[in-house]
Amino acid sequence: MIKIKPFLKALIKENLIYIFGFFILIILNLTLIFTGIKKITTLNSEIINLSKDLENLNKKVILINNYSSNSRIIEENIYFLNKLIPNSEDYFSIIYSLENLSQKTGFIITQYNINIGTSTSEKIRLNIIGTGDTLSFLNFLKEYNFGGGRLITSDNIELNKDIGDSIKIDLTFYNKKVDIKNQDVIANNYEKIFENLEKIKKRINFNFDEEISLQNNSATYPLKNNPF
Repeated sequence: MIKIKPFLKALIKENLIYIFGFFILIILNLTLIFTGIKKITTLNSEIINLSKDLENLNKKVILINNYSSNSRIIEENIYFLNKLIPNSEDYFSIIYSLENLSQKTGFIITQYNINIGTSTSEKIRLNIIGTGDTLSFLNFLKEYNFGGGRLITSDNIELNKDIGDSIKIDLTFYNKKVDIKNQDVIANNYEKIFENLEKIKKRINFNFDEEISLQNNSATYPLKNNPF
């Protein structure tokens, strides 16, 4: 056991308030240091986020300045993208897209079923069954992504022996409402994006004037011979 000399003990008692204050100051200083470090970290994070926001705004300005001279291009591309991936699902556009693919490729879709179990609010999955020769089937594989006027993907194709020589294909249609305010702009790639859009338009023979005229004249899709 440590023994404290009477003189030292008396000295501690006389200066106890100063010793206590000293430790209080140390604790306060440590608290201020940690609080300051945390504040600096928070401010640095905010500066980084603000810098990113400023950079994104500058990219948007660049994008607008490059295409503001021709607002028709922007309007056309927005309309086109809304057709490929609509804000909400329209089952008539799915049927119309399948009809377009059948007429364009010669691959006749004889049956289709919506797969409710694997569909979500932003994608609809269909099982389709179709018939056609080798050429028409290859044309379908070449065109189905955009050729019907909708963005379509497939992850399974198989020969359906239960129905003659029919081919079963799983297709997915997409829809998504996009909040433009929260989207980042990659200004370095915008030219490539517009080039790709123009290529897709040519693949599906997209004509903006005809689309607008059709939309103004009728609220329904045009009638065609039923390929099903």
